[in-house]
Amino acid sequence: MRALTIGVVYFAGFFFGALLSGILKLPTDPTLVILGNSLGAPGYRTYLVVAVALAIVCWALRAWGGAYLRPATVWNADALDDRLIVEGPFRFVRNPLYLGNIALALAIGLYATPLGAAIIVIGNIVVAFALISVEESLLRAHYGTAFDAYAGAVPALFPRLVPWKGTPATKVTPSLALGLRSEIFSAAFILGTAAFAIHFWNG
Repeated sequence: MRALTIGVVYFAGFFFGALLSGILKLPTDPTLVILGNSLGAPGYRTYLVVAVALAIVCWALRAWGGAYLRPATVWNADALDDRLIVEGPFRFVRNPLYLGNIALALAIGLYATPLGAAIIVIGNIVVAFALISVEESLLRAHYGTAFDAYAGAVPALFPRLVPWKGTPATKVTPSLALGLRSEIFSAAFILGTAAFAIHFWNG
């Protein structure tokens, strides 16, 4: 239900964000237009570029993490693998895929009203922490003290600046091909964000 839950957050951001903004007489222009106005005309183009860049960050983080996890784990309902992954992006943050989701929420939120953007970003953060709570309870039950040691050194969602130096129990060889395959869905968001940026560039 992860994808459906996150989809509901985006729907709420755009639909209810716009609806409530009108009712409450809050700004109804897209956030990137409002922010862009402070830079002068056509300042919104800066934020079109920012939106695309954030979408690329999302895809890169998720593909990097997917290269270690592989598609079978990325799309696995219980988020478990046959080994505890503590390499690559997992040396900086325990949940790089969800961190990528936050970057995407910031990107897509720029196209919503400010209220809608807040709903999208805060909603994705709340969903991420809820999913992390459920998934990491499974990981802790499965891997025990090994996971506790890892979780004590590496943040859940907001990364550390230097990689954790712990030694993984099992060496994992990343597969870029499998990482890219697991993130075909997020790549579609990059294309969509870029298409919107091109469409609105001279808007």
